[in-house]
Amino acid sequence: MSELALEIRDLSISYLLPGDDIFEAVKNVSLSIPIGSTLALVGESGSGKSTLAAAVNLLLPSNGRIDSGRIMLEGREIQALPQAQMRAIRGKHVGLVPQDPMSNLNPMMTIGDQIAEALTAHGESKRNARTRVLELLELVGISNGADRYSQFPHEFSGGMRQRVLIAMGMACQPKLLVADEPTSALDVSVQRKVLDQLEDMAQKMGTAVLLITHDIALAAERADQVAVMYGGEIVEAGPSVQLLNDPQHQYTKRLLAAAPSLVDESIVASSKGSDEPPIISVHNLQKTFSLRSAAAGSRSIQALGNVSFEIRRGTTLSLVGESGSGKSTAANILLGLETPDQGEIIFESDRLNLKSRKSAKTFRRQVQPVFQNPFASLDPRYSVGESIIEPLKVHGIGGREQQLARSRELMDAVALPSSLLSRYPHELSGGQRQRIAIARALSLSPSLIVLDEAVSALDVIVQKQILDLLVELQAELNLSYLFISHDLAVVRMISHYVHVMQAGKILESGTPQQIFQNPKTDYTKQLLSAIPKPRQG
Repeated sequence: MSELALEIRDLSISYLLPGDDIFEAVKNVSLSIPIGSTLALVGESGSGKSTLAAAVNLLLPSNGRIDSGRIMLEGREIQALPQAQMRAIRGKHVGLVPQDPMSNLNPMMTIGDQIAEALTAHGESKRNARTRVLELLELVGISNGADRYSQFPHEFSGGMRQRVLIAMGMACQPKLLVADEPTSALDVSVQRKVLDQLEDMAQKMGTAVLLITHDIALAAERADQVAVMYGGEIVEAGPSVQLLNDPQHQYTKRLLAAAPSLVDESIVASSKGSDEPPIISVHNLQKTFSLRSAAAGSRSIQALGNVSFEIRRGTTLSLVGESGSGKSTAANILLGLETPDQGEIIFESDRLNLKSRKSAKTFRRQVQPVFQNPFASLDPRYSVGESIIEPLKVHGIGGREQQLARSRELMDAVALPSSLLSRYPHELSGGQRQRIAIARALSLSPSLIVLDEAVSALDVIVQKQILDLLVELQAELNLSYLFISHDLAVVRMISHYVHVMQAGKILESGTPQQIFQNPKTDYTKQLLSAIPKPRQG
């Protein structure tokens, strides 16, 4: 048997586009991963990383094709295998952990049945599959496996759902696991736990890992080798410590320069807005949700407990904390998408009453959201121009010509050409879509924008561009931001003030310098310690 779990030689892949155009996505790529080793593939959106991952599983879309080169799993050439033979290889010899668990788990099937399906597809009996599923749940750190077996994906947290995908990918003990952005939407604490679990299982089973990520710090911490992709080519590869400390290619240097770190200086003026009155204040917000599950019956969860904060005009307040800390609940209440059980919101010196339709409409004109996934936020049936103009229509602002002129102004504000106004979301990159979401949020000239994990799914170069754009817009338009993120390095760069949240409460508050240089609580110290750190040579 080959000592290499995966070997790729001179692989080229292209896509057939409308009009018979050809797009070369992967160009003469070669790489290898020894059994039991981890190689991280790093690059920006569109660099070819996910195309390469799909090719290893022979899961390219119908318009994709392998033009040349070889793909070998444990020494066996697979690129020309028919799908019937490849189905016998997937899962058993090569496993896959995709990025978004909610899109990749069947909402109609229990967690246990979905993991068991990976086993029964390769001939395991249902009884043995159930026993193996319980073992896997324990291995990935999900306790009470017998109860969890019969639960559905919506009853699991984001981190738990990602662990389920790891269990599915590792169920048949493959010699190669392809992990495609497995933790990009997870907070640092959950990310560390999930990756620790993945690493532990890989070591126990002797599995090689192809880790695909846009986070170069994560790659440097978790991988033995790092390969950097740009424009469909591998432009640099080598041991992770060497590549991090002595990058040779200009693109690698750009990636490292764009990656935020805890030692980066803030990119906002630290004293900005310190003498301004609050644009919005929330006092003693409380919110409890009632949950019902097959395993645990009915129970209540306190999402917020007496949370208070204020945002001054022209400043950024960041809420930081792990999943379930209450950050997004606070944001949803601020946007009027949730109603608090207790507490009040003071906006522009007046007590907010969202039960009044007139008051709610006025408030929502002044407070706009930008969410994590711009592809989900933009209507796929609307052109870019229609998406930007829609808020103007809802509020009856301007005629058609004025609205079109405003859309062109907004495209210029977010540094995009007006020619994209006729395009649709699927025709844009992730960074372009997020700029469109920001342009849409600006269309009504709001005072406050709520950014809920607005840059967490973007590669570091695009992320830096969006952060710089937000700071420029804030300075130009005197905007206020509520910035919600699990990325502490990003929070340090963009914030004037920071609140650290846990279990629905604010544990610690201060400037970024106070929080990051002199944390007061053990929880904040724990969050800081969970940030990826490069391996030492």
